[in-house]
Amino acid sequence: MRADAAAPRWWAQWGRPFGQTASLRDYGVTFAAEFGTLAAGLLVLRLAASNWGTVGFGEYILVRRTLSLLQLPILCNMGIAISRYVAIAGVKAAQHTRATYLLAATAVAMSVSVACAGFLLLLAGPVASLMFGSAQFAPDIRVIALALPGLALHGVAYGYYRGRLQMLVANALQVLNLALVPLAAMAILGASVQQAVLALAVAWNVVAIAFIVPPLLAARAEGHAGIRDAIAELLRFGVPRVPGEFALAALFSLPTTITAHLGGVEQAGFVGLGVSLLSMVGSMYAPLGQIVLPSVSAMAARGETGTLRRDVQRLWLACVASGAAMVVVLAASARLLVTLYVGATFLPAVPVVRLVLLAGVPHITYVVLRNVLDALDPRPLNARNLVVALVVFVAVALAIRKPEAVGAGLLAGVTVLGGLSLRDTHRLLQSAT
Repeated sequence: MRADAAAPRWWAQWGRPFGQTASLRDYGVTFAAEFGTLAAGLLVLRLAASNWGTVGFGEYILVRRTLSLLQLPILCNMGIAISRYVAIAGVKAAQHTRATYLLAATAVAMSVSVACAGFLLLLAGPVASLMFGSAQFAPDIRVIALALPGLALHGVAYGYYRGRLQMLVANALQVLNLALVPLAAMAILGASVQQAVLALAVAWNVVAIAFIVPPLLAARAEGHAGIRDAIAELLRFGVPRVPGEFALAALFSLPTTITAHLGGVEQAGFVGLGVSLLSMVGSMYAPLGQIVLPSVSAMAARGETGTLRRDVQRLWLACVASGAAMVVVLAASARLLVTLYVGATFLPAVPVVRLVLLAGVPHITYVVLRNVLDALDPRPLNARNLVVALVVFVAVALAIRKPEAVGAGLLAGVTVLGGLSLRDTHRLLQSAT
C-alpha cells in the first residue's frame, strides 16, 4: 500500500499538492535531505569563520559563489531538461526513451564542463582578477576547475532520478555531495581554503560517478538510437535557459564580487553572509520545487489543468504566508543570530544582513514558481525574468558605487524577479485548457 493511501482530505487538498503524482515519502525524504543540507551548510560556514577569520571566510565565500556562478551554465540546463522529459516519457509516448535522454544529457554536460575546466586552467590569473579582485587567488580558480566535471555529473544524475521521482536515490546523492562531503572536507582538511576546496573537488567527482554509472550502463545496454536527436531536443529546451541560469548565479554571486572591488574581501564576506542567509531562506522551500517540476509536467501531460490551478495557488499562498513570518523573525533577531553563528567580530554585517533578508518573500515566490513555469512552457520565461532582475540589481548597485548599495540592489532585483514569476504563472494557468 502507498504510504499516502489513508491521507486525510485536508492534507490531500492543502498539504500535499500534486498528490496523485508524488507520495508522502517523496515529500518527506526531500524535505529531510534539504534541511539536513541546509544545516550542514550553516555548520560549514561557521567552521570557515572559526578556522580562517574574516579574510579567509571572505575567500571561501568567493570560491563557493564562483562555483555557483559556473555550475548551472556549464550544465546547459541538462538537469532541468532531463527531469522534465524523463517525467513526460513516463506518462505518455515521447520522442525518445528515458535511457536515451540520460545518455544525451550526460554527453552534453561532460563536454561543456571539461571545456570550461580547461579554459579556467589556462586563464586562472585573469579569471581570479575578475572574480576575486586579485590574481593572487589563481590557485583557487585552478581548484574550482577540477570540481566542474563532478558538479556536472551530479546535476545530470540528480535530474534523472528526480524525473523518475526516485527521490530516495536523488536525495541520497544530494546529502552526500552537498552536506557530508563539505563537512568532511572542512573538518579534515580545513587548514587552508585551497586544501578544503581541493578535497571537495575530488570527492564530488567520485560520488557523482558512483551514482551515474549504474543508470548509464543500463541505458547503454538498451541502445542509444536517436541520441543525436535527443541531444538536439534537450539543447533546444536547455540552451535558451542558460542566460537565465547565468543571471541567477550572478544575482547571488556578484554582490560579493562587486563588494570585493568596492570595499575589499572583508566587506565581501559580510555581504556574502547576508546572501547566504537569503539563499538558505529559499532553500527551506526548495524541496517542494524538486517535486513540482516532474509532477506538474506529468499532470499537464494528462490534461489535469483544473487540479493544477488549485494546487499551485494554494501552494504559493501557504509558502508566502510562512515565509513572511520567518523573514520577520530572522530580521528582528539578526544581531543575536550573527553573534551566535559567526561571532561578535561579524556584527558590522548586521545592517546588510537585515536589508538582504527583506528579499526573502519574493525569493520564495521565485523558488516555488520557477518549476511551474519550466514544466508548463518550453519558452525560457524564467531566463527572461532573471536577466531583468540582474539588470535591476547591477543598475542600483553601480549607480551609487558604495558597498552598502549592493544590498539595496539585490533587494530590488529579487523583488522584481518574484513579481515577474507570479505574473507569468498566473497567465499560464489562466490560459491552460
